[in-house]
Amino acid sequence: MPEFSFQNSYTIGLLVGLASAVFYSLRNIYSRKIIQKHPGDVIMIYQLIISSVLLSPLYFLLDFEITMSDFKYLLVLGLFTTVIGHTLFLYSLKKLSASTAGILFSLQPVYAIILAIIVIDEIITSNVILGGGLILLAVVFQSVWHTQQSRE
Repeated sequence: MPEFSFQNSYTIGLLVGLASAVFYSLRNIYSRKIIQKHPGDVIMIYQLIISSVLLSPLYFLLDFEITMSDFKYLLVLGLFTTVIGHTLFLYSLKKLSASTAGILFSLQPVYAIILAIIVIDEIITSNVILGGGLILLAVVFQSVWHTQQSRE
């Protein structure tokens, strides 16, 4: 087990992941409120603009290089996975609660595993299968619990 230190990349990765989860949850809750008043594509455009402005200083602070080939892939990823995927997610918030939409969205790693097997012939390990199983188990548990809470 890695030690808890800010010089340790695992510690930083864990903290960034936790912060990401908190901000993602806040985004879902807030989006659920504003999707009733505004179209999902408009909300998505504002999210992209605000995110771009807030994250743009990182371009100058971090040491990385983007080639034109990388830029093409980033453009495709941004357009298809972010714009289309998140816009559809926002539209789903009109019909689903934020918690239900979050549960469905938490299956994303499982979808990624399946697509990696199909698209890039990735060989999965027993740890990946175990992790996917735990995610599925958590989603089923949360769905059953949420359904029982709704009935009460």
